[in-house]
Amino acid sequence: MGYAQGFVSSLEHGKKLPTNEFLEKLIQVLSLDASEANALHESAKESQCRYVMAKNAMPDQYRLIYHLWSKLDQLQPGQMRMIEEVLNFSNQSNVPIKPEQRPIAHLRVKEERPM
Repeated sequence: MGYAQGFVSSLEHGKKLPTNEFLEKLIQVLSLDASEANALHESAKESQCRYVMAKNAMPDQYRLIYHLWSKLDQLQPGQMRMIEEVLNFSNQSNVPIKPEQRPIAHLRVKEERPM
């Protein structure tokens, strides 16, 4: 493919991310179909080990990322799946919730006892 062994080794050991050019050449060499090519691109994105937050990120976003990062090594597979489900649910959040589907808040009023 025309890449130095050092570059390929860096990819294998997670020290570098593949460039789009590298991925496109790999797709050609391996004759991947469209779904396989998309899966390869997704895998490359998911293998990123560093992320940079936007300069205009809100404090709540920083707190969420910090909290997730601090607990990441303690999460069980089921917990990670639940977090992914919540994140995927946000893709559907543009669907308005009908009034009868909204959760009903139950308030408990503590009764005062006479002395």
